[in-house]
Amino acid sequence: MDGSLADRVALITGASRGLGRAMASSFARAGADLVLVARSTREQPNRALPGTLNGAQQAASEAGARVLAIQEDLAREGAVDRIVEQTLDRFGRCDVLVHNAAVTFIGPFEQVPPSRWRAALAVNLLAPVALTHALLPGMLERGSGSVICLSSGAALADRGPLQLPYAASKAALERLSLGLQTQYGGRGVAFQCVRIDELLPTEGAAFGSPEILDQARSSPADFADAMVWLAAHGTEHGGEVLTLDPLRQLGALRSSLMSAGC
Repeated sequence: MDGSLADRVALITGASRGLGRAMASSFARAGADLVLVARSTREQPNRALPGTLNGAQQAASEAGARVLAIQEDLAREGAVDRIVEQTLDRFGRCDVLVHNAAVTFIGPFEQVPPSRWRAALAVNLLAPVALTHALLPGMLERGSGSVICLSSGAALADRGPLQLPYAASKAALERLSLGLQTQYGGRGVAFQCVRIDELLPTEGAAFGSPEILDQARSSPADFADAMVWLAAHGTEHGGEVLTLDPLRQLGALRSSLMSAGC
């Protein structure tokens, strides 16, 4: 990890497990104060996947961060308003906004009803739009900040044929990031987008086929450290859709797993 986020406030959605939880720990070690948003708690866990907001909060606190944990479903009406209000009440600002939360539905088009499209778009696209709309003015006023959108290889036309709501929302998220750079670039705020175009071994990555985890080159912790690097390097890499190999070439992302030939 290369970069300090001391005296900065980072808001991470989807923070209960996987990349979100890993980023919470890495951002905490880098000195940031944290706002962690997720649905799963000890009282209301996800039955299919491990990890809760409470666990992520504890790990980040143990790493030295001041942490505000907010249980919210980003698809619920008023969720973004409540998150923003609590963030500003506690810390007065947000310097780094990481759009990580996402839901997906897999199946042929005719088997995925419009209600699931609405759910995917609400979490994967409209919540990032609303959070950015609410918190960007403060970043622009201060002349600094970072908005990081996490996309997926599914955004490419040939990579997400059986999860169209997810794929479409991720493609739109990439366009949002690039459009924000076009409108506001040069004012001190970096709009950064990372397309995760290879497997990272999170709890849900294998979808019932754990053997494919052997293909992974980098761990969630490696990726999380790279996001700290990206946030710390500000506008140097704004207005791009970065994939994982360019992050390795920049020295931001390690390939620490055995399958990388280490």
